[in-house]
Amino acid sequence: MTKLLIVNLSQFGYHTDTYYYCKYLKDEFKITYLCWDYNKPQILMENVNIVYVSRKGNKYLRYFSMLRKFRKYVKNNEDNIIFIKYFRLCSCLTFGNSGRNIVLDIRTGAVSTSLNKRLFYNFCFSVDRKFYNKFTVISESLREALNIPKKNSHVLPLGSQVFSNSDKEFDKLNLLYVGTLSQRRIEDTITGIREFLDRHKIRVEYNIIGDGPPKDLGKVLNTIQKTGLKDVVHYRGRITHENIGYFFDVSNIGVVYIPLTKQYDRQPPTKLFECLLSGIPVIATETYENKRIVNNNNGILIKDNSGSFAEGLETIWNNRGLYNSKKIREEVSEYTWENIVMNNLKPYFKFIS
Repeated sequence: MTKLLIVNLSQFGYHTDTYYYCKYLKDEFKITYLCWDYNKPQILMENVNIVYVSRKGNKYLRYFSMLRKFRKYVKNNEDNIIFIKYFRLCSCLTFGNSGRNIVLDIRTGAVSTSLNKRLFYNFCFSVDRKFYNKFTVISESLREALNIPKKNSHVLPLGSQVFSNSDKEFDKLNLLYVGTLSQRRIEDTITGIREFLDRHKIRVEYNIIGDGPPKDLGKVLNTIQKTGLKDVVHYRGRITHENIGYFFDVSNIGVVYIPLTKQYDRQPPTKLFECLLSGIPVIATETYENKRIVNNNNGILIKDNSGSFAEGLETIWNNRGLYNSKKIREEVSEYTWENIVMNNLKPYFKFIS
């Protein structure tokens, strides 16, 4: 049985991608998952050995603890593949392990709104990557943006599970946003609904699920109050994957609102595939990656402002008779986690091992 070590700073179960890698590989791979312990409720998975690293002390001690635990584990185990989700200074994990089969996984580029922070991230990445010769990357466009050579990289796309199998009806607009509130300007969508309702007497409900920094959450809550939409827009906080299916069942419009900035342009959004695989058409901002997927059969592309969001709602409402949940799911069926892991990641691991 192939031995696989996954190294991820995110606590097991709280990073969607690696959670599903483990779920669909655990019967054919002997998996160990090395991660920080954020003192969140521990999620267990049969046949997956989870090794936690304490986060006590300052950030430098934390990294040292992770490095020490990694070295101790690697010294005592012969894994066929070591799969590392990128984090700053991950190059340290390669020291003394030149003969190991190590893959660096890149799920995102620099996304901070601060230019200095983006430059620092890119500098760190450019240094760290020099210590690796195998890469998986979330999209071809991000691979090109980061100048990662094709010859030693493999595109491992984003996926989703299917949260709902119900066929959507459009007697009212039932909107759903699931994801981080950090830097996403979700308050624009609330203002857009206000503009839409000022022109139309149509029943609307909007559920917002997720969390973010107090500043971004405050903007969302304040906009709900300011627009007088407390009976229309409901902030639900963070909800686990196990309990989120209800909202996908009752919703008929997915909100994939991402600011049109350079740092997000090549970043495929999880929420897009979550909605489409649940048969839900979307209102999505026209990022490079969204434009690859969204078409007239499964939604509408908009600019990143409240007025364009309101116009998108009008277009969705006027075209509501054209959307078919079964066809929407079929168009993106290749993006289920099971398909991505079994038909993309598993063959890649078998090839390099």
